[in-house]
Amino acid sequence: MVAAPNVGASAGTNAAAADRVALCRRIVEVSRRFAAPGNRIRVVGAPMAESLLGLHILDDLKFLLPLSMAVICFMLWLGCRRMAGVWQGMFQLAAAQTFTFGLMGWLGVPVYLTTAILPIILTTLALADEIHLFWRYQQLLGPEPGEADRRHPETVRVLLSQMSRPNVLSTLTTIIGFLSFLSTPLVAVRSFGLFAGAGLIFCLFWSQMVGPAILALLPPSALRRPVGTSAAPSARFRRFFAPLFRSPRRTLAALAIASLVVSLGVGRLQVQDSWIGGFAPGSPFRKDTAEVNRLFNGTHLLQVQLDLSRWNGKLGEIWEGTPGPLLDPQTLRAIGDFEAFLGRQPRVGGAIGPYSQLATVSFLKHARDPKRMGIPDSAAGVADLLHWFDEVRSVPRRREVIDDARRQGVITLFLKDPDYKQVDRLMKAARGYARDHLEPLGVHIGFAGDIAVSQAMIPAIVQTQVYSQPLSQLGCWLVVTILYRSLWVGFLIALPSSVAVAWMLGLMGWTGIPLGVATAMFCASPSADRRSWRTRRPSRRGSASWGSPKSPRTPAWDFWWP
Repeated sequence: MVAAPNVGASAGTNAAAADRVALCRRIVEVSRRFAAPGNRIRVVGAPMAESLLGLHILDDLKFLLPLSMAVICFMLWLGCRRMAGVWQGMFQLAAAQTFTFGLMGWLGVPVYLTTAILPIILTTLALADEIHLFWRYQQLLGPEPGEADRRHPETVRVLLSQMSRPNVLSTLTTIIGFLSFLSTPLVAVRSFGLFAGAGLIFCLFWSQMVGPAILALLPPSALRRPVGTSAAPSARFRRFFAPLFRSPRRTLAALAIASLVVSLGVGRLQVQDSWIGGFAPGSPFRKDTAEVNRLFNGTHLLQVQLDLSRWNGKLGEIWEGTPGPLLDPQTLRAIGDFEAFLGRQPRVGGAIGPYSQLATVSFLKHARDPKRMGIPDSAAGVADLLHWFDEVRSVPRRREVIDDARRQGVITLFLKDPDYKQVDRLMKAARGYARDHLEPLGVHIGFAGDIAVSQAMIPAIVQTQVYSQPLSQLGCWLVVTILYRSLWVGFLIALPSSVAVAWMLGLMGWTGIPLGVATAMFCASPSADRRSWRTRRPSRRGSASWGSPKSPRTPAWDFWWP
């Protein structure tokens, strides 16, 4: 025997009711008690998919967070070759994580799927300023003890005078990119942008206040680069990139053509519109979902609300129960035709609503007589069916399709592997049918459930991408333009991140990687080049001038290699 019971997942504000992860865990635990040889139990559906994705992200963080910290530690050691620098960086990371998630806790903000990845974001971005400070500090100290050691606190002041401006302004552009997510209607994405920005503000404060203070307290020998270690493998990079710089016009032309070709992939970009699509094709959950779809009507549920609060018909006399428009036979038969229409749509496995449920009650009440598979011709007869519905199947079951006031109803559609476009066509067809056949009777429809939420989220994801990306680029450009009083410089500094976004979205389109909530978030986080901040600065007369702390012909790889 094969059966498929449905369990409703509450969407209320109560914490215990809204915790779908705990609910799904409990359902799985209870199901395992009844598992036996030859008795297979599969737990599937959108709430289960959502819960599993969240658990998988948390499980991945247990591996990815230590891995990212280990990589950062190695890069810190590779850059400065001193454990003092590594420990200082790790101290900052711990403080940044504590500040960010502590702030979320005090403000009562929950951890969404988006904010769950904040530890990785902060780990990879938090130490950018520290790495540049350590590198420049080692240059100021020199390879051997000397004047910088005797003027040690003054050396830290020189370090800040050279590095504060580029670090602050470069980090500000990144913060602006994250804060651009405040324009999205998605609460989870807004929380990600807000607290990612807050975490980076804390890191900026640390790099400008706490980090230099620690350098001033430590002896110069603690961070001086060991003698015999190279700080810049510039020769290898010169040989590798030399052909590009010998013909700059050809290089720029080739880059422009490549960017144009890659960006054409944006037209092929698809939006991720399925929880199931986030699982590997061979995963147990994906296989279980496919099997349940094969055996039953479908695992995705779309609720169609029937609102009869504006019904103005005349109801016949009834002798029991609460009077209401859903007792009117003509209205119920129109709803039955609507259920049949919805059941014929593509990828709809079945439709269960007020008419089909009452018709089944009539069929069972009259000893399974096929001729009685329908509803009576009077409101009193329909009221009698509702009475037997409550007595035999229970009031909670009846409330799944008809409310107590007999003015609201629900049609549940079972869908098989729906996508955004197909569900959009289904909703449009339902609205068109309701406009022509139900609204004249005073019946209006709406949509609810996980599928309806997903349909509303997809345009929000696209809107996030459409608005946050230009806002982040505009914010970066405005900061540079105002500080350097040059539209041209603002354009040059904002251009690389814009081209990078075009490349990323284009490559996603060409390779078939869909655009989802997570991938949409990383397109609006520009970071200006610190070398630009340091090499072009306003002169005392107010105009901007070019200059370099090393020499006018210093290559970028020699200047920035840690």
